[in-house]
Amino acid sequence: MPIPAPPADQPFVRTLRARWLGQQLRALREQRGLTLADVAASTGRPQGLWDRFEWADWPISRGDVTTLLDLYRVHDVQLRERLLTIVDHAWRLHHWDTGDHPDHSEDGADASFITLDWLIRQATKMQIFATVLPVEPLPSTADPTVPVELVIAETALRPEPGDALVHQLGSGRLTHLVSLPYVQVQVLANPTARQTTTGGFTVFRFHHHPPVAYQHTLAGHHYLEGRIADRTIEAYRALRTSALDAGTSHQLIEKAAAQRT
Repeated sequence: MPIPAPPADQPFVRTLRARWLGQQLRALREQRGLTLADVAASTGRPQGLWDRFEWADWPISRGDVTTLLDLYRVHDVQLRERLLTIVDHAWRLHHWDTGDHPDHSEDGADASFITLDWLIRQATKMQIFATVLPVEPLPSTADPTVPVELVIAETALRPEPGDALVHQLGSGRLTHLVSLPYVQVQVLANPTARQTTTGGFTVFRFHHHPPVAYQHTLAGHHYLEGRIADRTIEAYRALRTSALDAGTSHQLIEKAAAQRT
């Protein structure tokens, strides 16, 4: 099978696949007790180059990965092949997990490492637009290290027929979220049909890497990068600007929760 190549007009992007690959190479280096200076000395190439590879700041080749795997004494055939295959697909944007093939993308490439837990662990902020309760995904409340901005459609505060119990549990959780210092909640009053029918989404922000958008639909889990992530960010900004202020939002949430108890 020929090795896939990125489109000629696609600019270099620090993709999720490239980021994961860089993390694996860094972990293997550290397991061997080597520094980047050691790698530079062994290969005769600049330390900064290897640093950029690990941070996915520059595309890495199969030859460079092979050099590193040999240096790190990685002899596991399956691991070597997996990492080298990911090199071939590292330029790819987005990941669509339908649940039918959990270990692969729709293009057949291994992407089982792209998960919500992986993104949450790396995120420095999460920006969520929710149209239903309960709100998901959220970082663990036991380890509140990720600030969360949440815009929730007012319609989500009203239970649908037959969903009273689910809504009550979700509403109680939302009331708890409002009280947490690292969570900022705003209610989008009277959302338009267009705003709610597109569904909720989450934007993951990172210190060193570009943002990633996530949306869960009937078609599966969508991890979005590049321009699509940028458009999602613009949509979130517009929603947050249109939403009620925090104080008014909290009062509305508490009122809705009281009506369900």
